[in-house]
Amino acid sequence: MNDINLDFHTTVNSFLEGFSFVCIIFLIHLIISFHPYHRFFALFFSTSIIIILCMTLNYYLISPESNLLEIIKSSFSNSLTSFFSFAPLLLLFITILILKLSTRSRPSDPLLELLDSELNFE
Repeated sequence: MNDINLDFHTTVNSFLEGFSFVCIIFLIHLIISFHPYHRFFALFFSTSIIIILCMTLNYYLISPESNLLEIIKSSFSNSLTSFFSFAPLLLLFITILILKLSTRSRPSDPLLELLDSELNFE
């Protein structure tokens, strides 16, 4: 059986990578679902600052001699890898919900019954 060594460095690194991935997904969501009544700029800039802080902290944890682009690339790829490791559980949950919805009977609708009775030409 594989031993998992969770030291402080690895735990903080994983947390920062996951948090930066969630913030990047949130930024993408903000851009795609732009609404004029949202406070877009405040949310966008605060999330961008949080991403920059996470990447900077991660920069000093991984290796201070690397450049920032390599740190961002490795951080984002590690966060994607950890996301895809939980993807089978998410897909199982979605499959169970779809099966539950597909086996449920539809409630009777009195308006549809009235429409059917009026269209009956017999």
